Amino acid sequence: MKRVLLLLIVASNVIIGQNVDGQKVSFQYEQKPLYSIDKSIPYNVVVGYMEYAQKSQDSLVRYEYLMKKFQNSYDDWYLQKQKIDKSYLLDMSAWEKGRRVNPALPQPIKQVYPPQPFKDDIVFPVLLEEVKEEKVKNQIQLSGF
Repeated sequence: MKRVLLLLIVASNVIIGQNVDGQKVSFQYEQKPLYSIDKSIPYNVVVGYMEYAQKSQDSLVRYEYLMKKFQNSYDDWYLQKQKIDKSYLLDMSAWEKGRRVNPALPQPIKQVYPPQPFKDDIVFPVLLEEVKEEKVKNQIQLSGF
């Protein structure tokens, strides 16, 4: 009986303890900047228009160079693989013809392929467009200024 009573007390404390009747208050908080900008200091926002075009062109040239380099190495590997396959098939054909005459003739062994080139993770080019001054004007707002 004592155990049942103790169990009921513990269970009721657990159930009642989970019900919080606290009142919640919601409010909006705006964090002020740590360092306020002095209004007497003149400021100027400069957007480098040509930097975007140059960055786009540079990344596009790099991407095309890496892709062309990979394509050339893959084409060279594929030609070597085809030469190995062709020579092996010619050797096998000659072996089949020679086997009729000499059954103890050893079968030709296929050469090992050179390692296949794999394309590394090539970063896609960053293609940015030029920013018109009309779009940027009066769009930058600094909080606390």
